[in-house]
Amino acid sequence: MRRGFNLIELVAVIAIIGILASIVIPNIAEMQGRASKTAIQNNVRNIQIAVDHFSMERHGAMPTAERPTVNIPQRIDFSVLGEEFLRSTPREGATYWLDASGRVWASTVGAPGGVAVSLAGVVTWSPVSGAVSYTVYEVVGAAPAGTMAAMTLAVAAEGLTETTFAGEAGKAYIVSAVDLHGLPTVPTGPGFVAEAGALPVVPVVGGPVAVIGMTPDTGIFLNTAVVWSSAGSSAFGGRTIAASEWRLNGGVASETPPAAAVMGENTMELRVQDSSGAWSPWVQRVFVVENRPPVAVIGMTPAEGLTEITEITWSHAGSSDPDGQGIVAVEWRNAVASYTIGSHTVELRVQDSSGAWSPWVQRTFTVGAVAWDAVSAGGEHTLALRGGELWAWGRNSEGQLGIGSTSQQTRPVRVGGYSDWSHVSAGWGHSLAIRGGQLFAWGLNSAGQLGLGNTTNQSSPQPVLGGHSTWTHVSGGASHSLAIRGGQLFAWGHNSFGELGIGNTTNQSSPQPVLGGHSTWTHVSAGWNHSLAIRGGQLFAWGWNINGQLGIGNTTNQSSPQPVLGGHSTWTHVSAGLDHSLAIRGGQLFAWGWNGFGQLGLGNTTNQSSPQPVLGGHSTWTHVSAGGHHSLAIRGGQLFAWGWNGFGQLGLGNTTNQSSPQPVLGEHSTWTHVSGGGVHSLAIRGGQLFSWGHHDNGRLGTGHTTDQHTPQLVTLP
Repeated sequence: MRRGFNLIELVAVIAIIGILASIVIPNIAEMQGRASKTAIQNNVRNIQIAVDHFSMERHGAMPTAERPTVNIPQRIDFSVLGEEFLRSTPREGATYWLDASGRVWASTVGAPGGVAVSLAGVVTWSPVSGAVSYTVYEVVGAAPAGTMAAMTLAVAAEGLTETTFAGEAGKAYIVSAVDLHGLPTVPTGPGFVAEAGALPVVPVVGGPVAVIGMTPDTGIFLNTAVVWSSAGSSAFGGRTIAASEWRLNGGVASETPPAAAVMGENTMELRVQDSSGAWSPWVQRVFVVENRPPVAVIGMTPAEGLTEITEITWSHAGSSDPDGQGIVAVEWRNAVASYTIGSHTVELRVQDSSGAWSPWVQRTFTVGAVAWDAVSAGGEHTLALRGGELWAWGRNSEGQLGIGSTSQQTRPVRVGGYSDWSHVSAGWGHSLAIRGGQLFAWGLNSAGQLGLGNTTNQSSPQPVLGGHSTWTHVSGGASHSLAIRGGQLFAWGHNSFGELGIGNTTNQSSPQPVLGGHSTWTHVSAGWNHSLAIRGGQLFAWGWNINGQLGIGNTTNQSSPQPVLGGHSTWTHVSAGLDHSLAIRGGQLFAWGWNGFGQLGLGNTTNQSSPQPVLGGHSTWTHVSAGGHHSLAIRGGQLFAWGWNGFGQLGLGNTTNQSSPQPVLGEHSTWTHVSGGGVHSLAIRGGQLFSWGHHDNGRLGTGHTTDQHTPQLVTLP
């Protein structure tokens, strides 16, 4: 006979009923339409049964063996109110918890005889005694294998009376049996057992699994050769991977990985098919293609020896793109054809076909002053070469400047637009120069000194024997000219004193061979009315000899070349002045001829009809030039001058004549070329041109007509 509850027990029962009601009522709300009136009644009945079971157990009215074992997720809590059992049927969205001991309480699948899963994705289980229906739950959220954490189930099917369920490949399911009271029950025999343990996730064996392999997996650029692989993919149940499909950025699927990745983020997808014909789901691999900027390279031609007249060509041809894209645009800063003297910087950047610009790159270079290469002082005008260009200034009454007019110039004026002039010589009133091996002449032509076959003056360069291009040396005298072509010596112009060396005294208006069988002439110099030349190292002289300027030991004129100190063959340089001569042999300087102003540099004013050593102990003389009545020479890079100085043409800062060599700006030792005119002088030092002496007609090229007693720098206008 059942006895009644005491007050404490009644309070405990009411508490249990309240707690159970707090669980059941929300569950009813969550079902949202799926719960029927019967389900609600069953839940109420379940609560009553739970109360009855609790009471029977409490008072010993129900043996332990008769207690219903409930195979449902449970949570056991202990509180000051005493022992409480809370229970709820698994439902969609429900979460299953750990207890205080770290165990999960849930319906589990025993083994063997538990849930069996077929390859087709069919879930099967053994019939459960006392069960009236079955509910299948899909594991929606599962913790990693071997961990104890909350999991979430969703109802896949309920009210099943069969012991099979057509599941979906690749998903996990749990099956629960429901008895006639609507409660999950414990099966008898193999199958479901009520035990504490981790909630199992039962995979349904089915289709293959695709895995994308990518090498390299970082640092991807447009031209990076990415190797894609499906080798990590797998199949189950003894099956093999039979096929694969790739697609890039949602494009058309293909059997091989597409290669046309784009700049920025890309998505490669893969699915594989096993030997049963089943396809895996598409899997993705997101990667980023980076764009490296192009590399700009400045090309510069020429790259060295730049001067203010150098024409520079700029190029970006060496630029490139590391990703193999083309260069589609360029931007320059300060890239022009020519520059002023000083330091300059050019900048360049290039753009590739994707629109990326390279950083600006720089090229800094220095432009120097154009070095003067050669200079020749005439009677009252001057010619000079600078970077292959021909410049002229001074008197121009006979067109001797070659600029197409007869206007005198006090500053250098360029002759034509050519830049391949190589040799130049200024006579008294005419000019000679070689360009590309061809000989040109212009200016005064009264005695045929231009060699054009007539006696007409010319104000611009005219070709001499135009078909020939092997002229190498040239020299203009007062009214005659000398030149070497292919080693042969030619002469033309005034010949009253035999200065042409052709055996007579008849003027010639076209080039005539001098001792025509010889082809080893190397140096030549035309004086006022006499001539000097070197052949095979031997020195020869001819023409006017009234003051012994031929150096042959007498004062008799000669109309054909005569050897000077014939036993010597080491003469290297020679220069004929108005009526005196200078030459270098073995580095030693010799002088002869008229010496009225001390122009022989011998320390006296006595004429000499044979070569005399100048400062005989020295053997390092390299250049020499005889002017009207003064002389200039370079020794060890230092410049020396002597002779007449009435207009300051010695450059010593005074107008006192000197009968021995005097240093000009003695501290300097980089003089390379020198030339003496009628009463003015010019020389080159460190590539710069200096002039001094008489300045009427602008022959010094400094922009005025005032005499200068010291070297003055000549600059371009």
